[in-house]
Amino acid sequence: MIDYVATFIFLFAVIDPIGTVPVFMAVTSHFDHKEKRKVALKATGYSAVILLFFLVAGEFILTSIEIPLSAFQIAGGSYCFCLLYR
Repeated sequence: MIDYVATFIFLFAVIDPIGTVPVFMAVTSHFDHKEKRKVALKATGYSAVILLFFLVAGEFILTSIEIPLSAFQIAGGSYCFCLLYR
């Protein structure tokens, strides 16, 4: 049960639904309600497929190109540091 909670918290932080609401509202401000719903469902579907693909195949891809997970984590942390340092 704790693994599911930890996974949910991790995915919630990655997807950031609260942070994407203002962007969605700004981009779809000229759409009517039906078009907004269509765009939201399509974006949710695409992002779910991409997220599930990398959730399942991500480790396999990294091992097949011989990149250890720790190197990927260090590179991601360095990238975040560079973004915050500016």
